[in-house]
Amino acid sequence: MTKTLTFLSVALFAGVAFTSAADTFAPASLRKSSGATTAGTAAHAASASMPEIDGVVVAASNWGANAKPGFYRLPVTDGEEFSLIVNEAYGSGVVKDNRLYTIARITMPELDIDYPRLTVYNLKTGEEIYFENYYSKNWSILPVDMDLDPVTGEVYAITYNSSMTGYQLSVLTFTDNSVTSRKVADMAGNWNAVAFDADGQLYGISKVNNSEGYCVSSTLNRIDKASGAVTPIGETGMQPEYMSSAAFDRSTGRLFWSVAPADNTGLLAEINVATGAAATVYNFPNNEEVLGLYVPAPAADADAPAAVTDLKANFTGGSLSGTVSFTAPTTLFNGTPGVSALTYEIRANDQVVATGNTQYGAEVSADITVPAAAFYTIKASVSNAVGKGPDEYVELFIGNGIPQAPTPRATLNGGKVTLSWEPVTASTDGGYIDPAAVTYTVRRLPGDVEVASGFTATMYEDVLPATDNFTVYTYTVSAEHAGISSEPGMTRGVAVGEIVPPYLQTFDSEDSLAGWTLINANGDSRFWMWSDLQNLRIGFSAQTPKDDWVVTPPVALKAGVTYTFSFDIYGDSADDTECVEVKMGDANNVAALTTALLVPTDINSTKPMNLKMLVKPAVTGTYFIGIHAMSEPDKYMLNLDNVKIEEGDHTAILGIEADGAAQAIYRIDGTRVPAGTPLTPGLYIRNGRKIIVK
Repeated sequence: MTKTLTFLSVALFAGVAFTSAADTFAPASLRKSSGATTAGTAAHAASASMPEIDGVVVAASNWGANAKPGFYRLPVTDGEEFSLIVNEAYGSGVVKDNRLYTIARITMPELDIDYPRLTVYNLKTGEEIYFENYYSKNWSILPVDMDLDPVTGEVYAITYNSSMTGYQLSVLTFTDNSVTSRKVADMAGNWNAVAFDADGQLYGISKVNNSEGYCVSSTLNRIDKASGAVTPIGETGMQPEYMSSAAFDRSTGRLFWSVAPADNTGLLAEINVATGAAATVYNFPNNEEVLGLYVPAPAADADAPAAVTDLKANFTGGSLSGTVSFTAPTTLFNGTPGVSALTYEIRANDQVVATGNTQYGAEVSADITVPAAAFYTIKASVSNAVGKGPDEYVELFIGNGIPQAPTPRATLNGGKVTLSWEPVTASTDGGYIDPAAVTYTVRRLPGDVEVASGFTATMYEDVLPATDNFTVYTYTVSAEHAGISSEPGMTRGVAVGEIVPPYLQTFDSEDSLAGWTLINANGDSRFWMWSDLQNLRIGFSAQTPKDDWVVTPPVALKAGVTYTFSFDIYGDSADDTECVEVKMGDANNVAALTTALLVPTDINSTKPMNLKMLVKPAVTGTYFIGIHAMSEPDKYMLNLDNVKIEEGDHTAILGIEADGAAQAIYRIDGTRVPAGTPLTPGLYIRNGRKIIVK
């Protein structure tokens, strides 16, 4: 069944709904009741000390207009509230290496938005590290639920298959900026949760829906993580309607399950692993819907040392050698004073870089060297005869970093280009940059000509090579520091010279506008501009007519020679008649554009129509041709593309003249349309004026 996340769509995510696999989750206040009952909720589980349990809360009945999704610590008993750990975390989640990885489905059908999103959080700081939208819609990364295998260190999940037509057992591989999926096996039926025990045995909760799509039963199963084979254990006695999650307390073997039934409640259940039967531990205070259930393992044995304090990593400049310092604990993990000798261990990205002996409460400093510039997690711990204490860690980039790319600008004055950019003072990766040691390399395109290197200033002047032909130049500027180069930053194009036909401009990039002049004659907020449709496009005003020009670069034309000027043009609405004219002149301003090449012509097509006109100058010289949008108000969008200038007559309408007969209509091939003949869609000539029939 499908339900829409109306609440979060409006209140939190500005119209984008976040959902997960299997069943859409929704705030409890918006859930639709099926009339089904939830078995097992009357009897509470046997009392026992509760472990710490965390999870991603995606909905709650008390949120109202103030949605508060996030990673929370769950209550221990009835009546307690959830405690926020990471704000705005959302989706099915898993914890690995001090990172919380969540994957949510982002969907808004009316805008054709539907794709998975990965978000990564630092659990120590609570900060979001990275997010990635997977527009490719590879649904095999979208989990129903997932868990970390304590034996292999891999994350297993029940996900959709790649086409979203079923489910599969998948191994998900995470980094701080990516997730990939490896299929283990197809999984029949509907699934609600998965969890690993301490021995690496995978369990999963499947469910059965009725003909209306509501859950009527659920079953605990063993799953072979190598083959995906399913062995049923027994029914849980509960009907999970919405998204949920399960997790083992691996120190005790207890299996916990967050349940969101159809009766708009939310609860924590404990499942008997031998029988599959579930019983309510407590009801969530605000009917919370919880994904990504997680029971942290004890950080250390009770009689092992406590964690070190005041951990610091000190590295000067871009050096790969530095010092790590900390203070050894004064107590055991259980809080009692420590009296025995200790050993310490320092690791950099899990590689041991220093060891030694110390005492409780002692200050420790060790020299370390890392092998290469990189982002490092530096961990320090101490051990006694019982075992190792918890890790304390800091994260930092060690070594020289990759310089940020400059953002150069280019201005043309005569035949000289002035380049300027802000100095590069930072890296892209957090590594060390000495601004005083940064140099720059400047290259000119086309030709990839190096015009400067080892340059320390942030301004450069380049004299362009002499040319008569129309040429667009762009420049790249890259920064170098400690032998490491940045990505090149590129300028906008600057144009010199004259167009000598033949010429074709397809507006494939914004740089294709170099040398062109855009004139907003009416001074409104709508004017010709480059569009990611790879054309030029002008918007509409409900009150103001279009009065906007796009003018070619200078064009060299010879006296007495016939040229064909053409372009594609179309509107965005079949209900709106647009209008354009074309004029030529000796300068790129409206006053100079005086020679009419195309009288005002109506455009009624939403498909590209190719307009052609002849140009035969009396004097050899430099000319500019302007296309003038002049539609009445409220006529929507107008599109321009494929501007072409060719020597010769390419119009296919030679001999057609305005003969004064109001009904004389000619086809584009020069043949006359018999009087009374219906006009089919196309381009026609009447009284010397071109008309377009849809």
